Amino acid sequence: MRCETSDEDSDSDQCGRLLFALTGDEGDFLQYRVRIASLSLRRDDGTRVELLPESRLVEFTDYNELAAAATLPVGRYESFELVLDYSDAEILLQVAGEVRRVVVVDAAGEAVEEVSVRVHLDGDNPLVVDSAVPAALTLAFDLASSHVVNPVDVGVVRVALFPVLVAEVDPLPAVAFVFRGPLLSVDEAANSYRIAVRPNYWLAGRFGGLDVLTGADTVWHINGETYIGAAGLRVLAEQDPGIETFASGRFKRFERLFVADTVLVGDSIPGINLDGVTGHVLSRTDDDRIFIQGARLWLTGLEPVYRDIVQVQLDRTTRVVDARFPEERFSIDRISIGQRVRILGQWDEESEIIEARRAHLQPTRLTVITEEFDPRTLDALLVAFGRWPAGWFNYRGTGSDEDSDADPNRYEINVADIDIAPQPLEDNLPLAMWGYVSPFGSAPPDFFAHALNDFSEFGARLLVNWVPASAVPFNQIDPIGLILNPDAGFGIFHDLRRAALVTDILEFDELPVIEPLPDDGERGIYSIVHRGYGTADIVLYSSFSSFAADLSLRINRGATVRRLHARGGYVRDRNRFVARGLSVLLQPVEDTGN
Repeated sequence: MRCETSDEDSDSDQCGRLLFALTGDEGDFLQYRVRIASLSLRRDDGTRVELLPESRLVEFTDYNELAAAATLPVGRYESFELVLDYSDAEILLQVAGEVRRVVVVDAAGEAVEEVSVRVHLDGDNPLVVDSAVPAALTLAFDLASSHVVNPVDVGVVRVALFPVLVAEVDPLPAVAFVFRGPLLSVDEAANSYRIAVRPNYWLAGRFGGLDVLTGADTVWHINGETYIGAAGLRVLAEQDPGIETFASGRFKRFERLFVADTVLVGDSIPGINLDGVTGHVLSRTDDDRIFIQGARLWLTGLEPVYRDIVQVQLDRTTRVVDARFPEERFSIDRISIGQRVRILGQWDEESEIIEARRAHLQPTRLTVITEEFDPRTLDALLVAFGRWPAGWFNYRGTGSDEDSDADPNRYEINVADIDIAPQPLEDNLPLAMWGYVSPFGSAPPDFFAHALNDFSEFGARLLVNWVPASAVPFNQIDPIGLILNPDAGFGIFHDLRRAALVTDILEFDELPVIEPLPDDGERGIYSIVHRGYGTADIVLYSSFSSFAADLSLRINRGATVRRLHARGGYVRDRNRFVARGLSVLLQPVEDTGN
């Protein structure tokens, strides 16, 4: 029997469902749109199944989306192959504050047209598709590990590609995703609705049907109006089938359910009937014009594009919604410097200004370094809003008077809503904080925080390369961890990255030791990437001891190591990097480039 993906689930015992998600990170890129020419899974009996039936352009920058609820033949799948087509790629990078276009090249310096990546799935955590329970697979394009940027080129920047993909079967945590597509039906009794999955702004194709669970706290924005809980589901039931939906939420592993935290419907989705822009407020003028930094611009009916700065004109009729108080309405004075926003309105092509009709305040991430702390207030050096340096922003008008305007050198953060008692904050501690900027003209405090991360468990990255590729990159490889060899000859990367803060590990007294996650129910993903010309072969492990044994064997047989990228937590007092994910890139013998 042939298994076909459709809006309805198959009732055949020869077919099963795979919930497939695509993710990417920013890396150093502002935009990374490349075509997936082919994505196929290979079953252990040699059967090959195409997961995406047509080539598609995908924007991988800061991307985390359910790409398909596919129907596949039952069985155990051992690997997959991804073919990327760069012939019409649109890639942007920021170099010295300027937006530059990128040409992706291979090790020989030639422009990449097509590259094939084969990934062998973790044998200890296999992908098994059966007819009873949906399987789940997340595929991440690790942009940071996959590229070396040469920032000295004039004009178009040439970026060397070494594709690194990381796949996880049945992810353990409640992973955050977006899931979008036209509405099929609503089941109020089950507190759910069903969509035809259409990811990444694709307008056609069959990618499966998905039931989305909602709850009493789900926030709905439907055609410009806001609802909470069952009231929103009731209004959704009144909409015509086919209306566009966009939800952010979590995948619950054990229940195999997607749970929506926020749902946008119809006119509330940027680019459906209203133009839209998202980004951080860079500055604000006396006539209520704001400038959005790092903007994603949606023009009606088109896919979003990156714009360095977009101007938005507010007026007293602009409706402002604060995500903390979704049913209330606020004045435009709620919008202040650094705040992350989603604006809906009308784009004027001649002036290139959006006339704002609605403005939604979104949770905003700060990178800070602590200076002084009391039980309610933290004074800190502000490093960045999101990825954007704090020094770029104009804080004029943020305070109740000129002397009270926010100062990034001593940024005052209200932390009353965070329980810091179990782990008091030290001085000079890097933190990521999430919350909302104080309303314009009301500082201090400058920011109200509702969560923080000290990077000791997640959110940190360690990026190292060797030039030339090293045969002795480590002083130790064993199940306990990896010890870097300080004499192996690092290249331009030897960075500990904590959100927007980059620290040179060569400035430490000793190099950090890389350790696996402790064996207490969590699971890491550790990969060995053996790159060839036009291809890459990747082997994944959830067992660090198996990963270490394979890596040691390959190096002993003559392999050299070119790059390492770890994702996880940095424990400062022990100088340990605890890796939730780790990729080691091996170099072909005949390749001696950077």
